[in-house]
Amino acid sequence: LEPRRPRPPSAGPSSAGRPRADDANDGLSARVIAMQGALLEHSMLMRRAKFHWGPLLKSLIVRDPGNERMTQALEATRDGLAQLDALSRKDGFSYTIYLIVPVQDLIRQSYGQTLEALNSVSPKPAVPTAQLFTDSPASYYFSYDGHLNVRGARRLGEFLVEESRRTSASR
Repeated sequence: LEPRRPRPPSAGPSSAGRPRADDANDGLSARVIAMQGALLEHSMLMRRAKFHWGPLLKSLIVRDPGNERMTQALEATRDGLAQLDALSRKDGFSYTIYLIVPVQDLIRQSYGQTLEALNSVSPKPAVPTAQLFTDSPASYYFSYDGHLNVRGARRLGEFLVEESRRTSASR
């Protein structure tokens, strides 16, 4: 196992000297993630468990980002989308924003909140894609890292092609 690294000052107690409410969760998550490499390297049982239950485990370990991190992420997203919108007006192209939700949002059924948060900072409404994966999230995402697998990418690709045809026909 790797030695425990000191936490950066920004991750410590708040400026008022009080511990952050989510410090305990941060510590547990960090320990589980740090142990993951060694456990997966030395334990066939752990490799099998991650393969079969990876998305469920991810939804349990990867917690809600919290208000501070969510605010920072939404600010960065708003700034990036504002730049894209300005560029589209300047150069005369149109664009569509699609929300491809992480597997833990599907398992927790929090994808509607993620869409709402994105739309709160977006210059135009985002097109949701969660409906493509809700029937069986684990079958569309790699269990090891939570990214779309071949089946999930194919399903998303087919949706994007159909959306493109639909929007082109409506113009």
